[in-house]
Amino acid sequence: MKIGDLIKVAFCPPPESSFYNCGCFFCSNKSNRMGIIKKIQQSETSAAKAYTVQFDIGEWIVFEEEMELVSVLNESE
Repeated sequence: MKIGDLIKVAFCPPPESSFYNCGCFFCSNKSNRMGIIKKIQQSETSAAKAYTVQFDIGEWIVFEEEMELVSVLNESE
């Protein structure tokens, strides 16, 4: 992934109970979960990367270990 790519974060699993509401950043703000990568940071202590992404509800950092929850919708050129 690179700066300018349009990504989408996967939806949370359905709640186990009707009394439970997901409190994650995306669910609690009713996000469409799509965002554009603005910045890529390389960790100084490991090979891991962190992606600063602008979503419809604000900026959020997506860490490399969370990438299994992310799909690239449109790659920038």
